[in-house]
Amino acid sequence: FNFKSFASWAAGILLTIFILFQAVEFLTTPKKIAAENSIAIIPFTNIKNVEKYNWLTNQFSENLTFKLSESETFIVISRNRVTKKLNESKAAGTRELAQLGNDLNTNYVLFGSFTILENQIQIITTMIDAETQQVTPLVQEIYPINNLIQMVNDISNKVYKKLEDLSVRQDS
Repeated sequence: FNFKSFASWAAGILLTIFILFQAVEFLTTPKKIAAENSIAIIPFTNIKNVEKYNWLTNQFSENLTFKLSESETFIVISRNRVTKKLNESKAAGTRELAQLGNDLNTNYVLFGSFTILENQIQIITTMIDAETQQVTPLVQEIYPINNLIQMVNDISNKVYKKLEDLSVRQDS
């Protein structure tokens, strides 16, 4: 019996098993996507639930998706993917929305709400960092309710500008 040969053989087997376990862990661990500024946009909430204006819940997210897709700074997660994960998760609070961002493998989740009061509409947009759960207010505005399409476009432009400005500050 050659003890050195046996020890060498056993060490080789143990090293092989260790490398195999490391490879399996590496290959099965979810990866963050490479883009630092990926964002998921979820439908806005109609706070007063005025049925006549429910179409705005998707209109805001659709417009923001389109506008942010023009950005060279942000990668926008597909709306279909966001909707599917949102329906599966039923995310509501900060922690759940941050988890939704992690599930979507994105850095940020953008969401908002609107409230209809007589002849005015108030819009609030907010972003959550999926990793830190930090909430960043983006835009809060009140508009007359007479030109909703223009208002949606205006909000999208303001959110776009605010996000670009935040991105520039983070880079410097």
